[in-house]
Amino acid sequence: MYITLISACEKRALKRTRAVLDSYAIRIGARTWGTPITHEGLQEMRALLRRSATRQTAVACYRNQGAARMTLLWIVGARSRFGPTGHYPAGTRRCARRTVPTWVRAACLLAQAAGLGHDLGKTGVSFTDKLRYAVNPSGQRPSDPVRHEWLSMRLLQGLRAGQGIDEAWASLKLGVTLKTLSSARSKSPRSGLSVGMLDAGDAFDYLVGTHHKLFGPLKGLGRPDSSRHADLNVRANPQPAALPPSILINDLRRTLERLVQCAGPSASPEFWRGLATLARAALILADHEVSSWKMVGQCRKDPYAMSPMLYANTHKDQETGQIAYNQPLGWHLDQVSRIAADRAYRIATLRLPALSAETVERLLIPADGHGPFAWQNRAIEAARQLAERPDPGPILVLNIAATGTGKTRLNAQIACTLNPRPRFAVALNLRTLTLQTGDALRALGIGDDELATVIGDRVAEQLHEWQSTALNLADEEDEDAQDRDYEAVGGEVELPDWMNHLLRRRPRWKSILGAPVLVSTIDFLVNAGEPGRQGNHVAALLRLADSDLVLDEIDGYEPQALVAVLRLIQAAALCGRHVICSSATLATPIAHAVQQAFSNGVRMRAALERRALTPMALIVNDRSPPAILTLDAEVDFQERYRDYTQCMIAALPTAISRWPYLQRIDGCSEADGCSETAWRNGVLAAVTRLHGAHAWPFRDTGKRVSFGLVRVANIRTAIALARFLAEQLPHARIACYHSQDMLIQRVHKERRLDWLLTRSSKQSNERIEKDPEIRALVAQSSVDHVPFIVVATPVEEVGRDHDFDWGVLEPSGTHSLIQPGGRVNRHRNWPVTEPNIAILQFNARCARGESIVFCQPGLEVSVGDYDSHDLDKLLDWTCLTSLDARLRFSGEHRFAQCDEKILEKRLSEPMAVLCADPGYASAWMTEGFYRKYPLREDRQQDEWRLVIDSDGHEAWEMYKTHRGQQGEWLRRNLASTIKPVSNDWLTLSKTEMDDLCRSAGIKPESGLRLTIDHRGTAGDLIWDQSFGFTMQY
Repeated sequence: MYITLISACEKRALKRTRAVLDSYAIRIGARTWGTPITHEGLQEMRALLRRSATRQTAVACYRNQGAARMTLLWIVGARSRFGPTGHYPAGTRRCARRTVPTWVRAACLLAQAAGLGHDLGKTGVSFTDKLRYAVNPSGQRPSDPVRHEWLSMRLLQGLRAGQGIDEAWASLKLGVTLKTLSSARSKSPRSGLSVGMLDAGDAFDYLVGTHHKLFGPLKGLGRPDSSRHADLNVRANPQPAALPPSILINDLRRTLERLVQCAGPSASPEFWRGLATLARAALILADHEVSSWKMVGQCRKDPYAMSPMLYANTHKDQETGQIAYNQPLGWHLDQVSRIAADRAYRIATLRLPALSAETVERLLIPADGHGPFAWQNRAIEAARQLAERPDPGPILVLNIAATGTGKTRLNAQIACTLNPRPRFAVALNLRTLTLQTGDALRALGIGDDELATVIGDRVAEQLHEWQSTALNLADEEDEDAQDRDYEAVGGEVELPDWMNHLLRRRPRWKSILGAPVLVSTIDFLVNAGEPGRQGNHVAALLRLADSDLVLDEIDGYEPQALVAVLRLIQAAALCGRHVICSSATLATPIAHAVQQAFSNGVRMRAALERRALTPMALIVNDRSPPAILTLDAEVDFQERYRDYTQCMIAALPTAISRWPYLQRIDGCSEADGCSETAWRNGVLAAVTRLHGAHAWPFRDTGKRVSFGLVRVANIRTAIALARFLAEQLPHARIACYHSQDMLIQRVHKERRLDWLLTRSSKQSNERIEKDPEIRALVAQSSVDHVPFIVVATPVEEVGRDHDFDWGVLEPSGTHSLIQPGGRVNRHRNWPVTEPNIAILQFNARCARGESIVFCQPGLEVSVGDYDSHDLDKLLDWTCLTSLDARLRFSGEHRFAQCDEKILEKRLSEPMAVLCADPGYASAWMTEGFYRKYPLREDRQQDEWRLVIDSDGHEAWEMYKTHRGQQGEWLRRNLASTIKPVSNDWLTLSKTEMDDLCRSAGIKPESGLRLTIDHRGTAGDLIWDQSFGFTMQY
């Protein structure tokens, strides 16, 4: 291509950019360059410009498209120096300020009013005594039975009810009066926030009362209460140390009056909830920023000075350790109110750099119309039709294409099609999947300067890079593999100055917030729907305010964690963003819950903007045409979704590539169970049968091999079963893949399996037959059959792109059959003439006689959730001829029906809270809702590591953490060590692991570590040197 570059740099940036541009292009004017260049060269030049960019940098790059026109590719630096299409200004003039939307002005007024009153309770004696004790710790530590934000809220309620400030203080008495949410003059004890957010006063109370923590209760789903803010056992009524000046009260009343006038009488509960969500984030941001300022002795102008002088906070000198009064309370209230109003405006109108036109053009290159990805062209055209509507609003996309059909690429393409300013965040559940997705997007042409990949673990990032580089070198496809710094990848954009406070302590947030494309574990983004997370909530909401949302494998979450994801979807829709969800097995109840959360968020957005926004949905898959749905109350989404999935399964191919059969467990019944040996013998029988049917001749040896997967639900079962198979099949090679293994050991297994089990229809077994290790193992075998068996837990189901010859599956839900089943014949997709997947009649829990068996993982929580635990009864074997989406969507299998029934039951109540349905209108304001449905359970974790000193001495150390508490490494002994078997596979010795750590560039103590996750009482750690670690309970 031929490009032209224009520089609008200033000061020192002009010299720096000239040096870069002169290296790549010919200067054809004082600030103009032109040259023919390759795509790789252009990317390299852009990266160099980004690396040295400052606020004075502004370089635009245009591609010449013949003599008629030039197209803007990108701008590095200050985009304001150029027009929207890249034109350079001939002159400038001051334009009239654009009209601020009514809801934005209302958000600013709400944040301003809350800023004026948020710390009014600090005028109380208890808080004043607490600060005095911090400055001069003498005598008994004073008690603070009622938090200042609760006092602030109750005082302000009294003021709104017509009381004077002295009357408001006098009406606050410990007991029922102070405990209630509404003021003493309210006619009903259940008025105000206890019945929802109905007006400006409720929104104001919510901001003031929760700007540090949400309301109680801590447990369960109830109306907001004072349990987190007041200790009502202390028998002393709160008293004022000083009364705020009348000018403060008058300013506060006038601001609230302006808010009510701005919002108007037609403002709905959805309006106030959406407004409060955004204004609260602005208040928290402003309060944190102002409170961080050191103002000891510097606040000369206090518009709300009090007598005697009261303070809002203290400051600790880092050198002397001395604590002193910091900010006068009146000054603090004034500053927070001003900055909160400003931040509310900036959040509501946030516009950060989007993907460049060059990158978008590269992403949207159509697929081959006759190739396997031709379906993506139809999906993109449907998305384009939605984007071209005259009054577009947020759009929900459900991508239910089969695994291996390019969902990651299509999600990025749809995000670029729906939004003229493409910015999107991809949220994933697994750390390894996050890194893989980042690599996949880079391969599609998104440069490092536009993409941030964040997981928060430097060691994992280094190992992933080493693993990827090693694979590339082994394949000899890229001899010049580039090192990538995953800790700070992408996002090298200049963020607005008002964000500096957020970035000062956490500079890594610059890339998270600024990069046009973010690939992250969902743990960061989910905070956007968690208002109790305070600063983290604000940061995630800032990302979501100007970024569409992509959620991959959304049905991979347990129902409890799924609620947290649904809160994120609701927050994205409230921000007016598109949401893209993808999964090959998206069950109807989950799709319906996603639709409900999205539609509720859109209703809040429509209430804010005072316009009719009809939520729309686009459903796509790789078999049938896309469907566009209108998500209004008159449309039965579940029925339409079921109709669409029926059309999809009708279009599935008739050729069978994954043929399941039922592997019966001899001597085992649902009522009595059986011995674990009998259950393992059933697995052994399946392994023997499937290897015999699907072994293939290994080149030049005359021997037959196969690669098989045995999927089990739990680590303890996996380790015991792997050892059993190793003993019963001495000619086989057995590997065990799960999470409780040395970090370097697990990475080694993933690296080897990723390499060996990438088996396209053209290459098939070529990599395996050429692999030196496999050739040696086959040559060493004294028998003609050599099965290679991987016993794996659900870590194999998501994020691993492996192609096995056959599989044995332990059931724990329909998802546990379809996902691992998709790892059989995955790449080759050859038709088979004999079954290649065995589904066990019972799982290990049922065989042991347990009453609840489809759990951890699984949906079963109580007896009776499933009609039976016998897969002979739960599956209709007369029609189960292929293991694919038909198992989930056909409606012919009791297993899938029971799964959906459980999902509907477990999601009904949290969805009622999320949508503020009658009876649950205020529960979303309480901490109990978020603790009952967290993304991750707060379980105890033990961190172990093996330390080998320079003399070869070994020692085990444990670092115990719980609820984020700090600790130290302590010497510990293992309960026992089980010697390795002779026919294990992919298992490294301690010396080999130590050497591999050094090869990967990490410290051995970082690679020779593992995390033990406790679901119950902790036990002793056992190390099976062939198959990993487990706990002895």
